[in-house]
Amino acid sequence: MKKAIITVLAMLFACSIVFAATIDSGSYYYNEPQFDDFLGFNVGASFVYETYETEDEMLVDKALQFYTGFSEFAFFNDAAFGVYIDAGILLNINDNYNPEKVNKSPAYADVTLGLAYRMKTDSRTSFLLSFGPEFTYFTDKFKYLTSEGVVQVEKTYMTMGLTLGAEATYRLGGDWYVSLGGKGSVMFLKWMTKEEISSHGSSEHTYDDGTDGYFGYRIVPKVALYYKF
Repeated sequence: MKKAIITVLAMLFACSIVFAATIDSGSYYYNEPQFDDFLGFNVGASFVYETYETEDEMLVDKALQFYTGFSEFAFFNDAAFGVYIDAGILLNINDNYNPEKVNKSPAYADVTLGLAYRMKTDSRTSFLLSFGPEFTYFTDKFKYLTSEGVVQVEKTYMTMGLTLGAEATYRLGGDWYVSLGGKGSVMFLKWMTKEEISSHGSSEHTYDDGTDGYFGYRIVPKVALYYKF
């Protein structure tokens, strides 16, 4: 876990260096810094696969999700490298979890940030690449019946991983662009808090599955509409 945190901090430090370098490199050619900011709205689908160990078995979770969110690419002085941030919400369309769940559509909050790369092909088309750490947070509630009555369970999860994204953009006209692409994520750390409430009271447990067999990946094809500021 410590190695993963150090890796993320190193990547964020690298992002800040590239961010500053792009400004310095352009200052020799422009009296005033130029700033290309692409802010966009994304929709798409997401497939999630996760494995993790419990006390007595290895579990596998799969889910198909609807994805919507916002992305921003920022480039300075017409540089090829810049910074990137993506924030989205994912809703489960279906999953293979416990069929007794009352709520089968928990909302996932997903945030990715890191480096961006832009490659122009002509005046209308270009390619955008992104790479950086990803964080996902979501809660899940369900109920199950025991001999002593109904027990309500609430789980809170947080996962961490790395994401690589690629998009092909086309200028529709003016400062509007449409983009087709996607991103793939590999998750390697996971934390979970579980709370159970029954007629006999409540209890809370915290588990650290990050270094105990957890692995997951997410594939997200998406379509985006960007506006260049």
